[in-house]
Amino acid sequence: MVNLNIDQSEPYIDSIDVPSEARPDESFTVTVTVGNESSIIAPQDGTCQSGILQFNTGWRTPVIIYVDGQEVHRETKCLDGNSAPKTVTKRVTLGSGEHSVTAEVLKVPNDTVAEERAAEVTVHSDAQDPALPTTGDRLTEMITDIADALGGTTQQVMLGFALAVVLLVVI
Repeated sequence: MVNLNIDQSEPYIDSIDVPSEARPDESFTVTVTVGNESSIIAPQDGTCQSGILQFNTGWRTPVIIYVDGQEVHRETKCLDGNSAPKTVTKRVTLGSGEHSVTAEVLKVPNDTVAEERAAEVTVHSDAQDPALPTTGDRLTEMITDIADALGGTTQQVMLGFALAVVLLVVI
């Protein structure tokens, strides 16, 4: 089989998800979602193939994650214009300070950068733990649970609480 470079991939970064803050020496997740707008015309360098007849299944699409300019993760996804975007995740642990997290997706077969996105994360000891719900989240969950148990809406429960407070103040 002769592999001719008659086309190239057109990958893109759909999103990069990095928390705005984190705690020192505690890991957090970096999630990059990538897609590809190019379909494959023929088997060639840079394509993923499967089966005895070497059917094209997508472009071998390299995704690289950097922290402060240093590569921390590289993963390849098979994508083409007909496939849904796919995600790449990496757990990262950093020390205190301001850090830049960058994601790159490369075109194939020539491995040039197609798109790059960056996000900043501040690492400090007072950072909110993203795994723990905030007070507002806990209150909303409690009100929703009460409304579900009573067969009503959250607005009805809140109105009931407000009326109860007014009655307590008046009496």
